[in-house]
Amino acid sequence: MGARGSPHDDVALNRIIYDRLREVARRRSVTTYQEMAVLVGRNVVNAYDRSWLAGKLDAISAFEVERGHPMLSVVTINARHLIPGPGFFALAERLGRLRQGEHQIVFFARELMNVHYYWGQH
Repeated sequence: MGARGSPHDDVALNRIIYDRLREVARRRSVTTYQEMAVLVGRNVVNAYDRSWLAGKLDAISAFEVERGHPMLSVVTINARHLIPGPGFFALAERLGRLRQGEHQIVFFARELMNVHYYWGQH
């Protein structure tokens, strides 16, 4: 249980985040960390909230990759830099998705295209 509520609350927030990511992917679009944080009553300026959200996004992408799908959290980007944050790329390396020597921008574009294609079909 987190500092903000019951385990039931956490399950509900996981579902809200997962559903929004799928919706964004199906629309072949992107969202921002700020938009995702606001959706679940968090603030990305707060380090705890930022870390909490990153953990949720990582867990969702790991879940998807375990099932043979692309990293769903790729649709969540930094509004200023227009790509996911460093934690996304670190996770991609750990999951074996980001190829050694591959540029992050190239990986981002490929993974985003894969997510849009996959969720556009499901």
